[in-house]
Amino acid sequence: TGAQLTGVYYGLSGNNLPSPKEAINFCKQKGIQALRLKEPNTEIYDALIGTGILVAVGPKNSDLPGLALSKEAAIGWVNMFIFPHADKVSFRWIIVGDEEIFGENANKRTPLMVNLFSYFAYVADPDRIRIDYVMFNSTKVIVQDGIFSYYNLFDAMVDAFNAAVEKIGYDDVKIFVGRTGWPSYGNPPFANIQNAQTYNRRLRDHITKYGDTNYFSEHIFPRNVQ
Repeated sequence: TGAQLTGVYYGLSGNNLPSPKEAINFCKQKGIQALRLKEPNTEIYDALIGTGILVAVGPKNSDLPGLALSKEAAIGWVNMFIFPHADKVSFRWIIVGDEEIFGENANKRTPLMVNLFSYFAYVADPDRIRIDYVMFNSTKVIVQDGIFSYYNLFDAMVDAFNAAVEKIGYDDVKIFVGRTGWPSYGNPPFANIQNAQTYNRRLRDHITKYGDTNYFSEHIFPRNVQ
């Protein structure tokens, strides 16, 4: 079946970033349907008004212990960061935790998002991992695992995670890919614009054709895009 939805992860930890208005306009121009925010941001909320872009957002990791211990604190968070904007911004998901799993609530039978980056596996061992396997470009089976055949590393990582969750008795947990992508700068020769474009484009094509889950592709908003 076709993928339900693809979107972009919008972080604010970089420097020389475009304004939220510029970034959201870029999303609109490119037909991006959904946006995952690293944390609540009223300036981004204002830029999203009237766009129809579906939004995923959640509390900071540092706020989680307090929210987990107090129902009133959790309600207060929603009242502060969601309700005042809910009539103008298309909130679709509230995500709890970003690369943060701990305590008694780890791997509960609630939907779980996993961040999968083929990039890190590849740069750690480029001599043994084929670039066509990473970039969705292989027309032949690269890895055979019993009855399972893998043409790309991304699918192998998705299955590996599902198998691990199944092994500990949580095969009924719904899995979503929360973040994936390829950096465009910072680690030559692996991180460059061409590789980032290729990975993101082929990922989109792959999940549009074969996917049955949700993905938020990590992307650095460029200032000048044709």
